Amino acid sequence: MDKIALTGFTAFSTHSLNPTEILVNKYKDISDINAEVVPVSYSKSAECANRIEGKVLLMMGLSAGRKEISLEKFAWNERKASIPDNDGVIYKGDKIEEDGEERLETEIDIVEIERRLKEEGIPVYISTDPGRYVCNNIYYTALYSRKEPSLFVHFPETRDMSEEMEEKALEIIIGYLRETYLSDR
Repeated sequence: MDKIALTGFTAFSTHSLNPTEILVNKYKDISDINAEVVPVSYSKSAECANRIEGKVLLMMGLSAGRKEISLEKFAWNERKASIPDNDGVIYKGDKIEEDGEERLETEIDIVEIERRLKEEGIPVYISTDPGRYVCNNIYYTALYSRKEPSLFVHFPETRDMSEEMEEKALEIIIGYLRETYLSDR
């Protein structure tokens, strides 16, 4: 059976809760979803991006400080952050793939996803900058090494957007991916 590969991250740094871990866990027993919580680790996220099976890949992460859901248009070939990953690794501007392009773009129709979310009153925007931390690392790795369509979505902290609204947003995004990539049409 064709599946959607779905990832979210564990807690990290000063964040004791990552809403994407909660979201992923709600989809663990759904037959057409291959859901996995990924450690906030450059190496483990890259390994997951190369290993997880699905006809389409939807990755999610926490973007503290953002108040809206961010549909990430690009991934950048750079690792750079002021905080370490959960393995204690800090990068100061290293490339993810030595021979890779500066940026890669999703082929998924994020304009349509944005339209559907806004139609339901969910705060959302299309972002061109996923940062250079582990979220960007898994996204660039997926776009670089996989032939399946891939998308990264940043979610706000639950204090900035209710868990129910985040669940509704994910339901809409997954619905679009099912229609577009898993249907027999």
